[in-house]
Amino acid sequence: MVPLVSAVGSPGSGSPLWAINWRRTSAAVSRDTPLSQISNFDVERYKKNCVGEGAKVGTVNRELAALSHLFNKGIEWSWIDKRPAKIKRYSEERGRITYLTVEQIKRLLEAAQ
Repeated sequence: MVPLVSAVGSPGSGSPLWAINWRRTSAAVSRDTPLSQISNFDVERYKKNCVGEGAKVGTVNRELAALSHLFNKGIEWSWIDKRPAKIKRYSEERGRITYLTVEQIKRLLEAAQ
């Protein structure tokens, strides 16, 4: 079994998995928790902790995506047999679409040259 911390590397290692906020994660699971032992309850507790601390839904979703990727790599590298928990992300509002005015387009083109 691979502990969570050894699976993700360290700060500055270039691993996208280090994007998980470890301060908030430690409230849900121990750093010594094997990947195979992370439960649905742990994931939900993590989500609740994040939002409770004021993290935006989009931020939590990005961190959950990193954890999901960690599960996928764990399977690929034969560290675990299956995903130990189902990760349900928050629904996010669609970004707003804005259109440039003719004047803004002209200024943009001038600045790009």
